[in-house]
Amino acid sequence: MLGLARNLAPEEMAVQLSALWRTIERHGDPGLAGVIARTVDTMLQLRDYPARLMKGGAKTMAEVVDRFQQGMDELVQWGELRVLRRQAARRFGEEAAGQLAELLTEVSSPEQIDKVIDALLECATGDDFIERVRMT
Repeated sequence: MLGLARNLAPEEMAVQLSALWRTIERHGDPGLAGVIARTVDTMLQLRDYPARLMKGGAKTMAEVVDRFQQGMDELVQWGELRVLRRQAARRFGEEAAGQLAELLTEVSSPEQIDKVIDALLECATGDDFIERVRMT
């Protein structure tokens, strides 16, 4: 619990939450697990972690850890998509980047993101790039 009291980067917090969850699971007291889950959920809210990381209302440590990790995954994906759009603008211009931004709303899996990255590196023109992204 003391490890959570410090201001930690989201990645470090995820590690601490997972460790706490494993410790609570080994203890085997559902009442304790519920109290700690609510306490940790409140602490995360008070620590001003970005709203996208906070999926409040967790009743168990498993839910706290899962929701925090899901929020981190969403932030990472959002960052990847933002970088892709920026790189497309630098390589093919704002028009292609705007079209890419629209197409990225339909991209959800890591495999699809990898295909977009490959297209960004392999295509010679913005039109070719956008066409290939449409096919992913």
